[in-house]
Amino acid sequence: MKILLTSALAIFSFSCFAQKVVDVDKSDGVPINSFYTVNGTPVSNVRYVRVTDGTPYFRDSWMKGVAISAKDARYQNPRVKLDLMDNEVHFLVDRESELICTIPLKDITLTDTINGTSYHFVWSPAVPGLSSVKKGWYLQLAEGKASLYQVFNKTIQEFKPFNSPVAEQKIVTTEDYLLAYNGSLLHPKKWKEIPALLADKKEALDAFLKTDRMKEGSNAERMAAIVSYYNSLQ
Repeated sequence: MKILLTSALAIFSFSCFAQKVVDVDKSDGVPINSFYTVNGTPVSNVRYVRVTDGTPYFRDSWMKGVAISAKDARYQNPRVKLDLMDNEVHFLVDRESELICTIPLKDITLTDTINGTSYHFVWSPAVPGLSSVKKGWYLQLAEGKASLYQVFNKTIQEFKPFNSPVAEQKIVTTEDYLLAYNGSLLHPKKWKEIPALLADKKEALDAFLKTDRMKEGSNAERMAAIVSYYNSLQ
């Protein structure tokens, strides 16, 4: 079974945050393939049948996906999900059949076509700075001399509701951050820790933390802003 898509190739540029409004239909002239099944397998939801809370996916909603294979081929599909429990890329065929992509991928960008927000994930074994970490899809927040990644850890917890003979499950998501810098892999937890880790520009980064730009935003957004600012100083 094949999916033939004729939508134009997306260009993805990444800002100081991992989330950005992009033109997903702008062509860069690179030939594009759709997600072919290529020995693909249908999706079985048996594993999650008792899950009553949480999700194995990065987002439950379908998003447009543009991926780079291990052989540098480019693929896209308008309806893609990223399963972070099993590290699988799911996509729809004819808006009905859900399949698992079996092409080895090293990079995928998911775009919410409603608001244009994009999320750039990398496959850790394909990134030299992440070769020592657990295999998985990591959200790239900033790239340069210092690169920042957000890690979504998903675990299944089982519990039995009061007076119920059947155990239920929930998927719990926790977040970690990895900072690849100067040949080392650092583990910041809060955005205020970043200047001390990027010590060669600490004074400039300390000053940046006092600017209006850093007065609001999530922990991930502030981390990304600091690391991107650091990279702009090089």
